[in-house]
Amino acid sequence: MLRRALPVPLLFFILNYLLLLQCCSSLSHDGVILLQIRKECWSDTSDALSNWNESHQNPCAWKGISCDTLNTVTSVDITGALISGNLTSDICSLPNLRDLTLQGNAFSGPFPRGLLDCKRLLKLDLSSNQFAGTLPGYISELGELRVLNLSHNAFRGSIPTFLGNLTQLRSLDLSHNNLWGDIQTSLGNLTQLEELGMSRNYLKGYIPTSLMALSNLRTLLLFENNLSGSIPTSIGQLKSLSSLDLAMNQLHGTIPHGTIPHGIVNLTYLSVLKLNLNRLTGKVPSQLGKLQQLTILKLYNNKFYGYLPQSLGTYSNLVEVDLMESGFEGPLPKNLCRGGALYRFNGSSNNFSGTLPSSFEDCKSLRYLYINNNNLSGEIPPGLWGAFNLKELSLDNNKFEGKISAAIAEAKNLTRLVMSNNHFEGRIPAQVGQLTNLQVFEASKNRLSGPIPLELASLSSVEVLQLDHNFLSREIPKEIMTLKKLVLLDLSHNRLTGEIPSELGQLNLSNFNVSNNYLTGLIPEDLDNPRYKQRVLPNPWLCGGRKLRIPPCSSP
Repeated sequence: MLRRALPVPLLFFILNYLLLLQCCSSLSHDGVILLQIRKECWSDTSDALSNWNESHQNPCAWKGISCDTLNTVTSVDITGALISGNLTSDICSLPNLRDLTLQGNAFSGPFPRGLLDCKRLLKLDLSSNQFAGTLPGYISELGELRVLNLSHNAFRGSIPTFLGNLTQLRSLDLSHNNLWGDIQTSLGNLTQLEELGMSRNYLKGYIPTSLMALSNLRTLLLFENNLSGSIPTSIGQLKSLSSLDLAMNQLHGTIPHGTIPHGIVNLTYLSVLKLNLNRLTGKVPSQLGKLQQLTILKLYNNKFYGYLPQSLGTYSNLVEVDLMESGFEGPLPKNLCRGGALYRFNGSSNNFSGTLPSSFEDCKSLRYLYINNNNLSGEIPPGLWGAFNLKELSLDNNKFEGKISAAIAEAKNLTRLVMSNNHFEGRIPAQVGQLTNLQVFEASKNRLSGPIPLELASLSSVEVLQLDHNFLSREIPKEIMTLKKLVLLDLSHNRLTGEIPSELGQLNLSNFNVSNNYLTGLIPEDLDNPRYKQRVLPNPWLCGGRKLRIPPCSSP
């Protein structure tokens, strides 16, 4: 009786498998499985898992592998290894596998159905890969999961209702995908949940009140979606919440507060509150200023009205506060930097009035201060002018007055000083020239007088110099023309006299303006061009501009 020969491909596979068993005979069961997966299922083009081989016979010493006391594999973490290929049920042949972390690789395709055989998994992290397709409801069969991270992929469709069956979850992250539809109310069943992230998707509808029953929740991130409606008044039930980000949605209405005992004041552990880029209205509750753990507050681009809580910063160490374009009025809280940790404050484009808080003067932690476009007045304290660590200071479009303090020499790290459209007066102190890191100096539309200091020629990093619409007099210092990085120079609408430095036409300026002064003498040849007419004229005593149709200098 004739026997049929085995097909060549099958024979080749069997021989390879037998050879693998022979080579790996000294490897443990778990080692054989991992090695087979690397060779047959995964593509390791960067050779990140090079020590997964027969010469390293203990898989517990392999990269990304952790074991228990019996040397059985409990964790496979190949974060950032750039592995691609297939995720089959072979990985689930590791009997004690609890942690499978594949973050930052190149796996693709739908959610791997083979992972359903990993019934004992406690952590599954598939973030930052190229998985796509819809999220299947059968994920809920991994009932022991504590951590599920599917963020930074291309999953689409709605959130499965069955995710609410993973009642052991402590952390669920679905952010940075293409998910749409409503937030499932069934997520309120995840009573052990401490972290919930669904940001940067296309979710719509209301924030379900069922989420307010998650009393262990510390982090709730829903920013950059299409959520609408108001913030649930029961949000105060989330007493463990320390980070709340609802920014960049379509939320409207008031921030829940008032006599309701579950108001925002009950969020005693709240350290990060981001509600920016919504349509929130009403007054911000005064209790907000009493949250002792609050470090980051972002309310910008909303439609609030009334005062900012005056106790803000009194009981907490604020680090970052952003209130830009939010409709606030009245005085700024006095103790914003009382904790000595304030790094960035942006109160621009509101209706704040009164003087600057005294806590700003000695705020050594402050790097960025933006209070432009308000109705603030009074003098800038010398301690703020000379703040050594300050990098950017925007005071423009207010009613500030007084002089630029000579203490500004101490602000060695200042890169931007914008103080246009105020009532500053007096001379520009020579000490401004000591700010060698200054890139932008805008002091237009003030009452500055006296000469332009020669010391400004020491601003080796300056790119923008705007001193227009002041009462500056005397000549334009030729030394300024040595500023190699200068791209914008505006000295118009002053009382400058003397000649236009010939070097001005040789600078690589994208924009300059010396018009509306009392400049005299011959127009530099490089500026005798009709395209420069509005940048040079009127200056009634200039001469010699044939192309600009100005009489020659020999004329009376």
